Amino acid sequence: MNKPNSTGRQPGTAITDEIETIVIVIDNQIKKGVSPLDETYTNFNKPFIRFARHASSGKLYQGTNHLLLTKIASNNFYMLEDWASAKEWQTLGETVRAGEKPHLALQRQYRSTGSTGTFKTVPMMTTVEVFNRCQLSSYQRPEYFPWQIPPTTFERLAIIDTFVENTKAVFEYGEFCPNYSTRIDTIRMPSAAMFIDTEQASSRENFYAMQFQQLAKWAMYQLRLVQQTTMGNVHANIAAELCAALLCERFHLNTLDTARHAAFIGEITSTLNENEFDVTQCKILAESAMRHLYSMQPFDCSYSVDFP
Repeated sequence: MNKPNSTGRQPGTAITDEIETIVIVIDNQIKKGVSPLDETYTNFNKPFIRFARHASSGKLYQGTNHLLLTKIASNNFYMLEDWASAKEWQTLGETVRAGEKPHLALQRQYRSTGSTGTFKTVPMMTTVEVFNRCQLSSYQRPEYFPWQIPPTTFERLAIIDTFVENTKAVFEYGEFCPNYSTRIDTIRMPSAAMFIDTEQASSRENFYAMQFQQLAKWAMYQLRLVQQTTMGNVHANIAAELCAALLCERFHLNTLDTARHAAFIGEITSTLNENEFDVTQCKILAESAMRHLYSMQPFDCSYSVDFP
């Protein structure tokens, strides 16, 4: 059994109370009606890649491979035209970055068929896994590209940055949609320069709210709490937003009062029936994630309203 702290409260009760309070506030905001959540970072203007080239031979891909690889390059913001298999890159003295996903290209092969004396060669199409030069370990991805609108600037908050660093979670910033990749144990986010002011929050508040949300998802995956089902992901997304709201309150970011979090959760729940998701499960996930994040801090932040 947990021992009470000097205030007489059981460890974790403050977190439980705060999450319960935030749920009530967000629920009331949703019932009153909230505006849809604005896009919090600049839209991705995908680059137009003119051609795809085989790195080993230097020849341009033709036909279907040209269309396929230039489309893949555009969708993934690969700004370089060279493609090759992992083995071919190794021959060229390069290595594919760990965790990078291969893409498929078509390859023509010839096969001999027939009986003795009547052989004939038949062309066949197979697939081969290829990687773009932007997927190599030697490639340094820029935080934003020249075609983006001028980047926004805001003063970073050292106390929050320290809190995030203490978790030892790995972040990668750039031209990414926010997500946590379990394959490479990395949180990917748009760079800070891409976040913008919206009706519900400033660019700085939008950046940190998104960072807190992704950090909470990371914590839930570290604890193996996320069920790999449709509703499991819904619960995880709602719980992560509850954590973001709690942390924004702790760090005096005015996103709960402006209904930013209510807009996000309301957008999810508006497509579901009331009995399709479990609010209690969301609160349990959020509390577990918060305890995990707090446990990695060098100071006790489970009871005080403000961090030191």
